[in-house]
Amino acid sequence: FTALTESTHYTLDKDSGRVLLNSAGVTALGTDRLYAKYIHSVKISDTILATYVAESDEEVDRSTGAYWDTPVSRTEFTDGRKKFPYPTTDRPYNKDDYDEPDHVQLSRKNVTEVSEVSFLRRGAGLANVQSYDSSEATYTDNKGEANSPSGTAFFVFATTPATSDIIYIGLSNKFHGLTTDLFITGVGSPTITWEYYDGSSWTEFTPTEITTNASIFTASGKFTWSSLSAWTKNSVNSSESLYFVRGRLSAGSYTTSPKILHMFADQDSIIALEIPLYNIDFTTSGRITFLNDRIPNGTRNVKVVFKHGQTTTNPLIGELSALYAGLRVYANITGGSYDDETGVTIGGVAVSIGEVYVNVREVVNQFNKRIDQILRQLGKRIRIAVA
Repeated sequence: FTALTESTHYTLDKDSGRVLLNSAGVTALGTDRLYAKYIHSVKISDTILATYVAESDEEVDRSTGAYWDTPVSRTEFTDGRKKFPYPTTDRPYNKDDYDEPDHVQLSRKNVTEVSEVSFLRRGAGLANVQSYDSSEATYTDNKGEANSPSGTAFFVFATTPATSDIIYIGLSNKFHGLTTDLFITGVGSPTITWEYYDGSSWTEFTPTEITTNASIFTASGKFTWSSLSAWTKNSVNSSESLYFVRGRLSAGSYTTSPKILHMFADQDSIIALEIPLYNIDFTTSGRITFLNDRIPNGTRNVKVVFKHGQTTTNPLIGELSALYAGLRVYANITGGSYDDETGVTIGGVAVSIGEVYVNVREVVNQFNKRIDQILRQLGKRIRIAVA
């Protein structure tokens, strides 16, 4: 036998069962007969099955709270709730009393790394918004309008923007994102250079656009940026000292000058306190303990950026994924209409085969029992409720 290799000698349309030989395959086959050994199902296609497998892998991650592949980065937010550390009974003070450190519990397991822990300041408006018109060498204070969703729209740069026009945005806390609601969408091909002050000069950074073109003001939406090295407070046009970013029109132009109705800092990234990573302890199960800091009260004000995953996969995970996929397959079968024989008569003898759906129901029951057994061994995803 001469073995033919898929892609080298042929392509296979699994749904139709067609083997399409390419020129190399035709040459290799020659005048020989083609022999194929395969597995097939008359009730479900390979395309549908592939979809079920992908969905089942996702369900494994959701049901176990773990990621069974190369570690990936996640961000979670939890509510801060202060804990009163001292006894409130009438008993005498205990000299051996111990103040347990605050902690949060992540919803994911298999945690391999924690890269950022912060307490957030939510509900903070912009402390300073100024537009600099380079042609007139003048600043316009737009703080009030920027913070008001029903205020008067203002030009980002000037009525007729020119190279070196600038918009300054400042807060008393570090922040890593902005969202704009444009009253007039900018039209043109501008280049906006985004910069921050590093203590000695304005340094360029590259924002990430959550909404395409949001950072050049030709679309309303959100853009963010990573932590900025040596970001330092400074004063712009005799303002108070703040953490500023600025967008500078460095090239290109607008045919329609953009106007902002409302602008606000990304509330998921206004940093009240950055926790040094040596001041936290974490476990693979996702428990983050604060060694020297108390968690302030707040809603979604504790931010944790971490990685979780596995370099090797427990064999039970493959079985669990197959069981989830199997349930989908049987649901597909029972939801369809199939002309299966339930009995035959041969001569004068009648033979009952039995309803396929009765067998499917029993298989589904056994699958669910096995799924429950596996989840008890692996552990289910942690569910957290805050009273």
